[in-house]
Amino acid sequence: MRFKYKSKFQKYSTTDIDIAPMVDVIFILLIFFMVTSTFVLQPGFKIELPEAKSTDNTAAEYTTIYINKNKDIFLNEQKVEIDELGFYIENSLPKIKDSTISINADASIDYGLVIKITDIAKLAGIKNIILTTSPLLEEKNK
Repeated sequence: MRFKYKSKFQKYSTTDIDIAPMVDVIFILLIFFMVTSTFVLQPGFKIELPEAKSTDNTAAEYTTIYINKNKDIFLNEQKVEIDELGFYIENSLPKIKDSTISINADASIDYGLVIKITDIAKLAGIKNIILTTSPLLEEKNK
């Protein structure tokens, strides 16, 4: 953008607005939004899911029960004891989409614990349970 003004020494003179500070601000805002827009699919604990050929990645949109290696149970990001799990599921049942819950259990967890949690969820009123797996290593490389 140029401004024209008349001085007593020149007939007309022009001045330019320096856009470097504006570009700096835009880059800072871009970096800020890039950093703050990242999201985590799983809470802050690591779970190694068992592998399967028939993996469906739609479980991210459902309410999720996580079981880590230490047998800690989380309903979404909230840690719950196994005795209280049914109570928490019943309280959040109206918010659960299609009465469906996804169970993300670490591969090293006993099958009996997964079945026990599945039973608690069914008794609490859940109609559909998704057991989440990860794709086989051969499938990941394709």
